[in-house]
Amino acid sequence: MKIEKIRQDFPILKKRVNGKGLIYLDNAATTQKPNLVINALTDYYENYNANIHRGVHKLSEIATEQHETARKKTADFIGAKSAREIIFTRNATESLNMVAYSYGTKLKKGDNIVCTVMEHHSNIVPWQMMCERKGAVLRVIPINDNGEIIFEEFLKILSPKAWKVLIHICGNPIGSDLSTRSSISRAALSVKVRARISDGSVKPSVINRFILSVITVVLPVPAPAIIKSGPSP
Repeated sequence: MKIEKIRQDFPILKKRVNGKGLIYLDNAATTQKPNLVINALTDYYENYNANIHRGVHKLSEIATEQHETARKKTADFIGAKSAREIIFTRNATESLNMVAYSYGTKLKKGDNIVCTVMEHHSNIVPWQMMCERKGAVLRVIPINDNGEIIFEEFLKILSPKAWKVLIHICGNPIGSDLSTRSSISRAALSVKVRARISDGSVKPSVINRFILSVITVVLPVPAPAIIKSGPSP
């Protein structure tokens, strides 16, 4: 990988901060944009700025066509079955809220939502609110001093009452890397629970399936996909 060549695609990385070249690591919150993205946005605002799917005039038709072309390219890139599976949102926080307040309506009294103590607020608070609304229970998997899931405790929590298991791939609160995610998925599948392993900053090439702009993997049931920039604080 030619890092210097890639850096040249990002004009902001030519800036100097405190007398040194900029090194930017806050991508889970906001990603910097390469020239291709900046140029595409400039082209939109200069040449066909209009609402999509709402107008019959020429600019609206062009904007709609470009928008749907982007949706199709995204679907092809992540291996979605149809461009209709792709829903664009502003960020992972909005997407996770969308998941909770849509899928969450199916929760029943006594159902369990299982997550880790390491989750970003965007993957806890919406589910807390839905559990309160539906009479469900939020079960939290404890971690050890190294920030790793205590797998034995997870197995104790896991049961047919567990409606979904919500776990990140790489968490920003303590920088944890969920190396046991395959074991967690297998354990969840053994009791027919849908495991959602999510992260707002993982590259598409790392994941074999997306859902709801969290850049999230859902096992075992395919679901719509949404692309986002990353979780908001």
